[in-house]
Amino acid sequence: SPLTEGETVHLIDRETNLVTPYTSPIGYLASQRERFFSFNGAIRFTLAVDTLEPIVLFPSADNLMGSYEAIAAIDTKYWDPEAGSEHTWDMTVTNVDSIPLSGMAQLALIFTEIGSSVITEKKVRCLKCENIMVVPLKQTMIKCTGCGYDFIIPFFGKEII
Repeated sequence: SPLTEGETVHLIDRETNLVTPYTSPIGYLASQRERFFSFNGAIRFTLAVDTLEPIVLFPSADNLMGSYEAIAAIDTKYWDPEAGSEHTWDMTVTNVDSIPLSGMAQLALIFTEIGSSVITEKKVRCLKCENIMVVPLKQTMIKCTGCGYDFIIPFFGKEII
């Protein structure tokens, strides 16, 4: 349903369907790497981590606003490099327009286990012949090595697709 004037909603984790806020566990660094917004009016996006000052963005109405940060500004490694504590993440969208709004907001919050290596490759599965391949992490346009089928996959994703 549309977001009414002044209404605030918490983002939902689509992997688990849990509503934020949620907690990054002990032993894992967490970094907010990607943001994407698309609404038919003005919104306020708020990202709050623990007791730090919240980050507030005002994406333009009718504008696709997306960004990917290779070096994340919001990363628990800056204040808890050993991941010795849990950290609470809360993400909300508020309608600051005078009309009901429709749209979407998307974030990528990446968890890295302490001591794990940096991921540079991912496994993908051809949608046509189900051949499984290993490709560079950032590759999105894939040509199947088994049948030659061309397909697209998202930048992030932890499951074989």
